[in-house]
Amino acid sequence: MFKRLIMLGLLSAVTVLTGCGLFEPDVPPAPPSQLEATQGSYVRSVLLVWIPSEGADRYEITRATNAEGDFELVAETAQAMYKDTEVGTGRTYWYRVRACSPSGCSEYTEAVSGYAVAEGADLPLPPTGISATDGEYDDRIRITWMEVTGATHYRVHRAEEKDGNYDELADTETPHLNDRTAEPEETYWYKVRSCNEHGCSTLSSADSGYRKPPSNDGPPPPPPGSVLDFGSH
Repeated sequence: MFKRLIMLGLLSAVTVLTGCGLFEPDVPPAPPSQLEATQGSYVRSVLLVWIPSEGADRYEITRATNAEGDFELVAETAQAMYKDTEVGTGRTYWYRVRACSPSGCSEYTEAVSGYAVAEGADLPLPPTGISATDGEYDDRIRITWMEVTGATHYRVHRAEEKDGNYDELADTETPHLNDRTAEPEETYWYKVRSCNEHGCSTLSSADSGYRKPPSNDGPPPPPPGSVLDFGSH
């Protein structure tokens, strides 16, 4: 009986201290946010940056050669950045990061890709004139940009917020793209890279666009031509 009263007293004390903010249970930090990897911005290296997690005292960086591959631990760092110099050129690497503290480690971030370029590589400039349609079509958002000299193809990236994570959406050889995967009346942000055999430029400036609701009459047939449709069947 006496031991039970002691246990009840201790539990009550912990409850009071927790409610007052004087006692915090040991929990791991949250995963890092906004992980980014450079796309050919550095010679023979890839720079990773992310927003720090509160309470983290170190970060574990893992790497794979594809998004669904076996990720292996390549480094630990106390800073919210890491430069991977153990990479080859002409090859894409995928990275995940988790935050750790004495209480444990968070879940890993979603994987992002990055790559390095060879010394002396002549990369194209980022595209300019990025423009996404605002409710002009009920079955797509059309993104266009100025053609870049020396570029052989372009990579279009999309995010749900202007300062969000821009995931690669599609690769096209033409300076325009139809995004048919966009949801009606949802705003999306787009950035584009120009690429050649040496690698890709940095991301362009962003522009937003949205689809209008589908009409009851059904969407019109796509116009003839060579415009690339992404997400069409």
